[in-house]
Amino acid sequence: MDPRAAKVIENRQEAPGIFQLVLEAGDGACLPAAGQFYMVRTGKGHDPLLRRPLGVLKAEQSRERGLRLSFLYQVRGRGTALLSGLLPGEDIDVIGPLGSGWRLEDTPSRVIAVAGGMGIVPLYAALKAISTSKDNVRTELVYGSRSGPELVLYQELEALADKVALCTEDGCMGEQGLAPDIFSGLLTDVTDEKPLVLACGPRPMLQKVRRTCVDHGLDCQVSMEARMGCGMGACLTCTIQGTSGENLRVCREGPVFVAADIDWERLDESP
Repeated sequence: MDPRAAKVIENRQEAPGIFQLVLEAGDGACLPAAGQFYMVRTGKGHDPLLRRPLGVLKAEQSRERGLRLSFLYQVRGRGTALLSGLLPGEDIDVIGPLGSGWRLEDTPSRVIAVAGGMGIVPLYAALKAISTSKDNVRTELVYGSRSGPELVLYQELEALADKVALCTEDGCMGEQGLAPDIFSGLLTDVTDEKPLVLACGPRPMLQKVRRTCVDHGLDCQVSMEARMGCGMGACLTCTIQGTSGENLRVCREGPVFVAADIDWERLDESP
């Protein structure tokens, strides 16, 4: 897949160290599915050499502007620091959409999304897709972070989901606690039609959510984070183990997986 030129429309700070980058990718660009990502070049030349994988927060396509993409990212190193300095009107190039997104074709009448920190990005896209294409589906979101300032876009999320439960480790916003524990409390009223669970966040959080889903017999999908070199499945940098012993590439077979397809014991042993 060839790089595509895109123009920076906006690059605003949503919270300390967290930015929303809005790009206009022009005509002919493919509309991404919820849960897909792009490999984004962070510098003008080849330094840094590797692109950064950014999950799509929002995607809108119109006849007048073509494709407009929004990404939410946190400054964690040199590449994302360079991204945070982009100004409206500047050009950047991206490769995508890449990967496999959420499986939302046979959504039950209740969906519970569990987000930890920046894991809110693909779940925002999932909730948006459900709200615009599914009727009579109740959506609930558990959104947790270490502190209140890291809970971004929660007002928009309250308009997307039927119920939003915010939690922070320090208790400064929402309920004090961890997202997996708040999620467990929502399962006291599970009916005959069991909810679909969607989750994205740190691996320990995903492991806890998965175990709870196993205990309650719930279908669970997870969006995995991993370091990526190429983003297209060639370099095998982002490989994890599947339950049948096969290599699963987060950039190709994922980033969204059915949780039962991942060998979580092997995953716990990986860095």
